[in-house]
Amino acid sequence: MVSRRALLGVSVSAALGIIAACAQGQDGIDVSGGVVPADDAGAEGGTRLPGTDAGGSSSGDPDPDPEDDSGAGPGCTGKVVINEIMTRGASAAHEFVELYNPNSCALSLGGWTLVYRSRMGTTDTALHAFAGGASIPAQSFLVVGSAQFAGPKDVSMNVGTTGKMAEEGQVGLINDSGSLVDALGFGGATGAYVEGTAAGSPPVNGSVGRKSDGLDTDNNAADCRVFTTHSAGASNL
Repeated sequence: MVSRRALLGVSVSAALGIIAACAQGQDGIDVSGGVVPADDAGAEGGTRLPGTDAGGSSSGDPDPDPEDDSGAGPGCTGKVVINEIMTRGASAAHEFVELYNPNSCALSLGGWTLVYRSRMGTTDTALHAFAGGASIPAQSFLVVGSAQFAGPKDVSMNVGTTGKMAEEGQVGLINDSGSLVDALGFGGATGAYVEGTAAGSPPVNGSVGRKSDGLDTDNNAADCRVFTTHSAGASNL
């Protein structure tokens, strides 16, 4: 027989059901109205929080190691590197500077300037000022070459007929905000356009360039090597 104490806190309908069950001799009655599953009978309080698994963690919590579903490709950092330089071909006026865009997106070069300084110089000589609308495609090369340079070139270098660059010097790429984007010093140069230690000197008809296209650890000597034959507009490998 169920006592009055057992019925406290139980709804009227539930109580009537219990009484009826007792009258029929049934045992094992769940007075909680079905809130507690049989396998949780030993749990403290007998109640499982909604939305939790058996271990007690909420099923609504984020995956601790979620898969990146953003679908975004490699970032567009705005970085362009000075990839290769030749300072002398058949004559001193045969010069070029090759840029490389390692990003997965095209970058605007409008308002950017490519400048040169002598080995220990502090004064800029403009090699090329990019007009508005100029750009460099993703993972592509852009060659700034002198009129006398016989290789492929995309835009002309402002060097006249006597050339501007020596076998020792430094080149900087400055964006439209006046910030230095990249620098490459060669032939023992020291100055603002040298990253770490300068690379070697480019030989006649050869060049100094990145060991692999776009490689940039901010140390010219570590990133670059001397090539006996240039590869303007193509991979350095």
